Amino acid sequence: MKLKILSLNCWLLPPPFSSKNRKRIHQIIELIKEINPDIIALQEVWLNHYVNLIKGNLKEYYFFESNSKIFNRSGLLTGLKIKPKSFHPVFFPPLKNYNFIEGFCSKGYQIIKISKDTYFINTHLYSPLNREELKFNISQWKLLKGRMGRKNVILSGDLNLDEKDFSKEEYPFNYQNEDGLKKPENNKYTKMKLNRLYEYYDEEDYILKNFKKGSLGVRKLYSHVLSDHYPLLGKLEI
Repeated sequence: MKLKILSLNCWLLPPPFSSKNRKRIHQIIELIKEINPDIIALQEVWLNHYVNLIKGNLKEYYFFESNSKIFNRSGLLTGLKIKPKSFHPVFFPPLKNYNFIEGFCSKGYQIIKISKDTYFINTHLYSPLNREELKFNISQWKLLKGRMGRKNVILSGDLNLDEKDFSKEEYPFNYQNEDGLKKPENNKYTKMKLNRLYEYYDEEDYILKNFKKGSLGVRKLYSHVLSDHYPLLGKLEI
């Protein structure tokens, strides 16, 4: 089995907390059409209008979101070309000490069974405003890993763990990134508006697997500045 996976934190916050949403969402759709991935893992697609626009332009995919009437809780949107066997959304339990942004967002993950013994997960973990809040992020990561049991899992998303912190917490997952985890120094969106609040800021997107069988190559598409994150392209052969 060969799979091509495209992951992107789309930064589609409600205006004015992000920038050039109308332009960028069409650019994101065009990139998906160009790459033609088997699996699309998007984060921060918060408004139902944006969800419907993406789904309406990519009708060959089976899409999964939160189905909330008010907004897309968790901001996650996953699309697959193959019809999955099951889909289950999970929201992380909130803590009273979460910062005001995270307390509203309802972060979580989507677990999708794509074959008899393999699952795909799209996730977006807590975004800490400083190093002290990293404990919330790590607790979510540990909770997520603990719930996987012995399942074969391909995991994609924004973990908000930099390379150093991830290396301490990654087991049983591992990653291979052709470019390394470079900071997005030339991305014009990274320090705009809401992003300025984050003392602890980096671009921590991953495509991972927790099983040894097969190979996984991952690279960032630095030529596509569509968000405050760069698109991540993974090619998996099992």
